[in-house]
Amino acid sequence: MPTLFRSITIRLLMALILSGPALVLLHAEETRKEPDPTASKTAIALNYCRASFYRIKKSGTKEVMYEEREKILNNLNLNGIGDEKVVQLYSAVLDEIGQVQIAEQEREYFKNKHKYHARQKVATNALALTTDVLTMQFGSAIRNGANSWWDYRNVEAQKDLDVWKVDKQRMEAVISRSTLFLDTFWKLAQEKNIPDDWLIRDDDLETLDQAMQEQNPRVRLRILKRLERFMSHYPPYWYYVARTQQAQGQLFAASHTYTELANLGDGYFRRDDMLASGTANLAGIRDYLGQPDAAKMALKSQTYSSDVWEANLLCSRILQKYQQHDEAEEAILRNLDVDLETNQSSVALLSLYYATNDKTKMMAQLNQPKIVQAVPVPTLIQCAMFLGAERMPPVAASQIASSLYVYPQLHFGADDLVIASTGNWHLHMSNAELVMANKTYTRPRMAAGNNEVQARFERVAEFGNPFGNTNVAYSQPKLRLKYPDGSSLELMLSSAPHDRNQPDSGNLISALKAPPGQHYRIVGAEIQGQKIAFNGNAIEDDGRRIVRQTPARPPETPQLSESSPQPQLISEQQPLQAQSAPKLPTLAIPDLSTPDLPAMPSSPPPIPALSFDLETDDKPMSPQKKKGTVVSFPAPPEETDVP
Repeated sequence: MPTLFRSITIRLLMALILSGPALVLLHAEETRKEPDPTASKTAIALNYCRASFYRIKKSGTKEVMYEEREKILNNLNLNGIGDEKVVQLYSAVLDEIGQVQIAEQEREYFKNKHKYHARQKVATNALALTTDVLTMQFGSAIRNGANSWWDYRNVEAQKDLDVWKVDKQRMEAVISRSTLFLDTFWKLAQEKNIPDDWLIRDDDLETLDQAMQEQNPRVRLRILKRLERFMSHYPPYWYYVARTQQAQGQLFAASHTYTELANLGDGYFRRDDMLASGTANLAGIRDYLGQPDAAKMALKSQTYSSDVWEANLLCSRILQKYQQHDEAEEAILRNLDVDLETNQSSVALLSLYYATNDKTKMMAQLNQPKIVQAVPVPTLIQCAMFLGAERMPPVAASQIASSLYVYPQLHFGADDLVIASTGNWHLHMSNAELVMANKTYTRPRMAAGNNEVQARFERVAEFGNPFGNTNVAYSQPKLRLKYPDGSSLELMLSSAPHDRNQPDSGNLISALKAPPGQHYRIVGAEIQGQKIAFNGNAIEDDGRRIVRQTPARPPETPQLSESSPQPQLISEQQPLQAQSAPKLPTLAIPDLSTPDLPAMPSSPPPIPALSFDLETDDKPMSPQKKKGTVVSFPAPPEETDVP
């Protein structure tokens, strides 16, 4: 019997031992519940709040606090937050911003109070000492004596104590809110079964900041990939990953990441600059790869925010390509209406009006001094070629004529020839050549002046010497400008009496004052075979080619024999012959590839300047003459400190 009892006991113990791990696994399965359907949105909202609090603690500058208040906290989409505790956290961060500003004002108040009390005590002691001396009370004066800092150390100590109280309150408030964050994070994680990996910490954000400081995109991408475990529910992380992939040319991966970003981060802010930029980049990648829905993505980008000027210009270019001209114009006007990057936006708008053959709107834009000053002068010349010199608005024509002068700088021996131009010629970025009397002068000395850039060609001719080389001194110069991208233009200059009437520059701030004495100004321009003249000396402009007509001779004028030698015309009367040049294609979408790897650029590509094709409404002057093709001028260089 005991043996039987012992056998049963041993069997029960063995069963319990064997079933132990199974019970543990069953218990673990019960505790590991699926996350709540709203857990993902709650985690993202908590992470945004944590990031705002982290930035305020780390920096605390007025700029950072303003950004967090306007871009994050005051920009929340309240319909996207379903938890009262999350709203309380955002309120705590707003309160933190207010406390920082109050503490700063309190510190300033106590410092000013300390200075006032110190000055008051010094003035009182000085007055007492002076009165004692004047009234011959030298004993009292000796007792008062002269004070030093050690006599005012109590005032200094009181100031330090007051400031310390302010700092102490600030530290206590930060600790209290940090505790509130931890408590709220834990409660919501328990209520909605939020995995801990979904919630970021301050050290994760610090590591992310350090990763974005890495200049090498390959290394930066590797570091970012290692952070994915703890950053999966923080949308800015995916934006940084997509931008890094795009910079490396991983366009398919970047397209996928931008799509995930839009799905993950949509609905949290009323105006989301990050999603506007990300969706615009996605539209550019799809357009570049020939994938569908590029225009759809561009329109979607416009719904997120209107304050990202680069995204607006990129979307405008894509919408223009897909024949959605009204939407493309609206995207550009979003910048111009609020003065966002006026320079590039103005060029983009003029390019759009040329592509749509809308001369009326182009003339209206060129009649505004603000737009004319923002547009590079070579672009204005292209607009004149499109509209025709006689239809060019006076404001734009004045800007062209008054934006560049050439004058001699007289001194002993051969004189210099100085080119003075406004900043929107970007003369300092170009390779300038001066052609005068069949001689070419290169490598001028550049100098920046007051609202102008000067290029000085040294030792050109003796302009002030009547016995000098008259062929050079009295010839009409030409100026060739070659820009870094390989494009060029040639300017015809003149100092003839009929050209010396100065145009009315109106309200143009950037117009240069004509130099005294002999000088040359622009009377014509040529861009790769296309010529235009800006004076009415028997010149007709059909908007494409410039043809100098032969003046009609009366019947009684004697005819010159064809065999007899013809008198040589002076340079001013030489006919302007249109140079024959092969037809050039219109400006295509810029090549975004790199020598190493075809890739999208790290920033949206620049909007191209005006490009001209063969279609036009103008009637040709003669059916026998063929119209040339006006090719595009380069997009303006990067802005510099030169005005």
